[in-house]
Amino acid sequence: MTKNNNLNSKYCEPILHLANLCSAEGIPFVVRPAFEGLQLVCPSLEKWEFDVICHRGSYGHEQGLLEIMGAICNACDDDVEGYLEVEEVFERIKKYYKKRSL
Repeated sequence: MTKNNNLNSKYCEPILHLANLCSAEGIPFVVRPAFEGLQLVCPSLEKWEFDVICHRGSYGHEQGLLEIMGAICNACDDDVEGYLEVEEVFERIKKYYKKRSL
């Protein structure tokens, strides 16, 4: 992660919590700054499958909630889902990686 002095801790804390949960499960990811907050990309920037964000433009950022896009999204009429708790997003990530490993 690159250094950025404009990061808002309210936006960063949920992503950092999610990153710690993913690390504990051995799930690959990259975290990078995005619009005063952070973006978690899985599994890497080169092979993007989904991302999770919390920054000044994401759905739910005011409450410290997460927005997701990509393979872990359940929405069928939109490409993103927002206002999600860290634990809910983590469960989706674990389920996705469990399915991939079967």
